[in-house]
Amino acid sequence: MKLWNRASGNLKDRNSIWMASISRRSPNRNPDLEAAIIRATSHDETYVDYRNAQRVFAWVKTSPAYLKPLIWALSKRMEKTRSWVVPSKVSCSCMEFSAAKFPSWKDRPLAF
Repeated sequence: MKLWNRASGNLKDRNSIWMASISRRSPNRNPDLEAAIIRATSHDETYVDYRNAQRVFAWVKTSPAYLKPLIWALSKRMEKTRSWVVPSKVSCSCMEFSAAKFPSWKDRPLAF
């Protein structure tokens, strides 16, 4: 059963990455950022992809323009899943964003 859960989670993540890669870029969507978020918040219970989490942190640190697509992608990721692993990884990454005190995170109001 555990092998089946891991395989289905991996398939869901691959499908989400593929859907993000074919989506159009807009002010609310950044396909590269979405793919990095999906990889960082995968369905795997035993693995955390720190490399993609650092990519997301670097994008948000460079420009406040990435903040809106970040929040949009994180909320969509939590909205679609029924697994407990993904929301826990998303909440941990949000805590790391708030603790890091990025200028784009603390200066910008969260009302979109």
